[in-house]
Amino acid sequence: MTKVLIVDDNEDNRCLLTHDLEDEGYEVAQAIDGVDSLRVVAEWLPDVVLMDINMPRMDGIEACAKLKEQPESRMIPIIMLSARDGDADVIQALNAGAHDYVTKPYVAEVLMARVRAAAAAKSAYDTIRRMNIHLQELHDTAFQFVDNVSHEFRTPLTVIKEFSSIIRDGIAGPVTEDQCEYLGTVIARVDDLALMVDDMLDVSKLEAGLLGMRRKECTIDEIVEAINPGLQRKAAANGIPLEMVIESGLPNVYCDIEKAGRVILNLAVNAIKFSPEESPVTIWARAGDGCVTVGVTDSGPGIDEAGLAVLFERFKQLGAGVRSDSKGFGLGLNIVRDLVDLNLGTLHVESELEQGSTFSFTIPTTDIEEIAGRYTDWLERQQQGAPNVSLIQVRMDVPASSDLRYTVGEALRSLLRHPDLVLDGSEADWVLAIGRHEASLADILATIQRDWHELCGGVRIEALPDVSMAPVGTWRIPDQCDEFRRRILSLTQRQEVVHG
Repeated sequence: MTKVLIVDDNEDNRCLLTHDLEDEGYEVAQAIDGVDSLRVVAEWLPDVVLMDINMPRMDGIEACAKLKEQPESRMIPIIMLSARDGDADVIQALNAGAHDYVTKPYVAEVLMARVRAAAAAKSAYDTIRRMNIHLQELHDTAFQFVDNVSHEFRTPLTVIKEFSSIIRDGIAGPVTEDQCEYLGTVIARVDDLALMVDDMLDVSKLEAGLLGMRRKECTIDEIVEAINPGLQRKAAANGIPLEMVIESGLPNVYCDIEKAGRVILNLAVNAIKFSPEESPVTIWARAGDGCVTVGVTDSGPGIDEAGLAVLFERFKQLGAGVRSDSKGFGLGLNIVRDLVDLNLGTLHVESELEQGSTFSFTIPTTDIEEIAGRYTDWLERQQQGAPNVSLIQVRMDVPASSDLRYTVGEALRSLLRHPDLVLDGSEADWVLAIGRHEASLADILATIQRDWHELCGGVRIEALPDVSMAPVGTWRIPDQCDEFRRRILSLTQRQEVVHG
């Protein structure tokens, strides 16, 4: 039975409306004013509210606005029922969130038609909400399956790779030159499969909003060194010379080292797949304007305009020029685009048929003004509506020179989500930039503090020190970008170094 709440300080009006509504088969409750309506709605959750405007303690306009602020009552249709009939009154009610407006004295048939329409809208919303909950449950189940399968793949892949390396290196006994070559191919294919597993896992985490980003200051050499051995094996197994042309004196950059390495790895593996044998693939890096540009250049078949149009779509494979034993799931370039974006960079492609392709991406330097600008631009692109960005100061009760500083910084990064940053501070040890708009700053702070205490309880090697966390403020993007950037500059220790 559809539930209707009548909010009116006049008892005769309430009784008349109750009689009309019950004749139509509705379940009815009453509230004597705006304050009382908030209580009844919280306890009873009606499907439709009929709200008078002129009432003591709290009028209908204020009560309507307050009900629209609460998640549990936001979608309940509110029909304003008032003797006021001016355009300004109607506009004020609708601006407060009212679904409809009916003037007194009302025509019963007209009012009942409005109530039926409002009830139908609420019923449709409830149906869609239930469907969304079911879809979310299916999504969560699928994500958990992919997550479990991906993790289950890792152990046997590691075992296969390690024992193949032991045999290839002659540790378990002598091997022939051909056997060594075959084992190298096995190891290279295991690396391919491991990369696919990582891509699958990151895609599922991105979809679920659970992908972590540990952005911090690092060098291009650190990024490249971590992936170079695997790339050299892959290139050698395919007969491709792999060249490194890294410009000297590059500035330090700000990114998640593992994710930036994954971008280079995916691009280079893709270039190796498409390159003819003995055709070199070059990984290069050079300084740019507020960034370092990293690229991968090959001499493969190139990509036509039709291919470029779908290049970064998930599960798309161009196919031309790639060896049949090197095809994957078509996730590599899709995840490359997302990881570059999460590292506050931009991705570029230049290709010419029969001449080859160059994929390049930017990584911001550690200049805080550059990072703040890219960060707010990223928030505006990624989040629908007007996102909030908040700042929280974190202080640690140990000397700044303590080795614990690195440990605490890493721990803080592990607690935050991919829209968040950790920066070195001047007035405090760190400043957290929280780029979310689904919760208030107080709720976010409480969640981070809770997670910190849980993390401290689980640390066994060395106890983490107590930290204090204090809110700084919240800014609306893009309207308050300039104010937010100025505040970051005032809070950070120095413009060259950030962590997050």
